[in-house]
Amino acid sequence: MILSGMLMTTLRKLGYTTLSCLILLSIVTGCDTFMLEDTPANNTLPENTPTDAILPATPTENIPAENTPANVRIDTIVTYTPQTPTATDIPPTPTPTQTSTPMPFDLESAITVMNGLCFESIADATGQVFILRTAEEHANLYDLAENSELCRRPIIRNPFDFNNGRILVGTWTYGIGCDADHDILNVARDDDDKTIVIDLRFVTYGDCPYELVRPFWVAFNDAQDYAVILNVEQPSS
Repeated sequence: MILSGMLMTTLRKLGYTTLSCLILLSIVTGCDTFMLEDTPANNTLPENTPTDAILPATPTENIPAENTPANVRIDTIVTYTPQTPTATDIPPTPTPTQTSTPMPFDLESAITVMNGLCFESIADATGQVFILRTAEEHANLYDLAENSELCRRPIIRNPFDFNNGRILVGTWTYGIGCDADHDILNVARDDDDKTIVIDLRFVTYGDCPYELVRPFWVAFNDAQDYAVILNVEQPSS
């Protein structure tokens, strides 16, 4: 028993657990059973256990990619920020445009002179050709529109300079579609005979059910005593 006590004390100093001590004591003393009343409830080391008896933790290290074992998978995630296309990268969508036929050299557009009339009054005058040679004739045209009482608002009387033999020639043409225009086919001015002939073709665009009234008004210089003929070719129905 003295030998076993000395052996037990030695084992405790070396840091062995209670279970290990019991096994060794059983071998030495030949005992089959032991009383475990003084055995701690857990497997924690006694407070006076030397720190050098605790086994150090196994160090860990990062394995370089080139030395990674074949059974270890390394996934590389590539991230990027998509670039938003700029306005210069997106080609513009072509849109059809319809422009009035350019005026010949000796013609001056005067459409803005008549833009003070309402739609109802000019729709009532479609198909008529107007040749205005004086400011009085110009004022009479405004009087006709105003006296018709077709406009719900007062008309706007835009002035026109009739000096230097200037005259106004124009008409309004009616059609149905999305848009309409007058194509100038020919303008012939004969200063010897003092005649001016204007040939137009009225065209409509699209299948819209809109009622359209398209104006054509031009000015001529030095044409006070000229005979003017305005022809408008209508589209075939």
